[in-house]
Amino acid sequence: MSIPIQPIFAVESAQYEELEAQVAALSKYIERNYVSHEDSPLSGDELRRIVKEGTDWLVNAQAENGHFAYEYAPYEDVYLDDDHVVRQAGTLYELGEIARRDGEGVMNISGAIENAIGYLESLSEEDEYKDVTFRCITDSENSSRCQLGATSLALLGILGYVEEESSEHEDLIEDYINYIIAMKKEGEGFIGYYTVNRKSQSIKESAFSNGEALLALVRYYQYNPREDVKEMIDDTFVYLEAKEAFETPLYLWIMAALKDMQVLWPNERYVTYAQEFTNARRGSLARVHNTQKNYCATTEGLASAYSILDRNVSPEKLGLLRKEIDFWNTHNSVLQILPVDRYRLVLDEGLFSLQILPDIEQARGGFLTSASVLTQRIDYTQHCISAYLQTLVDIEEEEL
Repeated sequence: MSIPIQPIFAVESAQYEELEAQVAALSKYIERNYVSHEDSPLSGDELRRIVKEGTDWLVNAQAENGHFAYEYAPYEDVYLDDDHVVRQAGTLYELGEIARRDGEGVMNISGAIENAIGYLESLSEEDEYKDVTFRCITDSENSSRCQLGATSLALLGILGYVEEESSEHEDLIEDYINYIIAMKKEGEGFIGYYTVNRKSQSIKESAFSNGEALLALVRYYQYNPREDVKEMIDDTFVYLEAKEAFETPLYLWIMAALKDMQVLWPNERYVTYAQEFTNARRGSLARVHNTQKNYCATTEGLASAYSILDRNVSPEKLGLLRKEIDFWNTHNSVLQILPVDRYRLVLDEGLFSLQILPDIEQARGGFLTSASVLTQRIDYTQHCISAYLQTLVDIEEEEL
């Protein structure tokens, strides 16, 4: 006996498609949370796709004036009322990192870079400190406070974009490097915050800014090899090297700086420092392999460290670091929104909910803050792109 198959009408077909998407969401949840990431490195094509999707998301988040929308809640289809100038500059930095590795211009980001430079320049104020005239980027149009990290990252983005000495943006480059130089404390780090048109300044440092400023000095030296800049680089490294404890916020940026320093001036001290600091970071990471949080910033630092340690430590030690990078690249990849994530099963405080994307094109490519904090921030996506970009181009030596 056979049972006749009834025709599926259009409305029923649409219902089946919805059901299929919901089943896929359940399947993806199981894959993300119960399938080990230990032995599943991403392929070159996967890395390349992740970088492209993430870059497109950053560019799509930019307004006409060059400002990037800071945080998007994709499953609510709203932008949150928040902003942070250091992360605006950090996004420019990452676009510059892409440009440095994109000789063929396949990513088509020149317009976004120019707009971002223009926006940050509009926030820049001129001042003089220690007989040095400079411009620095303020927190907002109505602020007179400059954070060293913002100007350092903006300078890095511009240098990545222009690559070599050029009249393009030359005045801005010199004004920004002068600010970094003026903030340097002799035998120490850098003043982290500066208030324009104020006689007295706090001399408090920031671990983040110390690393960002050091990297900016190194990249500026590549652009214009001044001896005074080299001396400042050396002085800063000696100071940071001598610290009794490793500062976690410093890791990402000092690894990026040492990566370039080791190419310019190979030094066993750079290798030793990078290895010891990386061992400390790996030790703390081993305890959080089950986290649902985005760990792209840490992965970015590990990728920089790999380039420093490559051919300078034993294959066994290098292999352990590469395994850690592969683990976190796979872990973080599930936080990137793709078309398959139209439905997303979320567990928060013991309760399951099925979230639905209203606008897949607006959300596509950005990285979530965590598996339960469903927002896409420009800084998390920036760090993610950098980790995958370095893995693809600098470690795997593949084309973008």
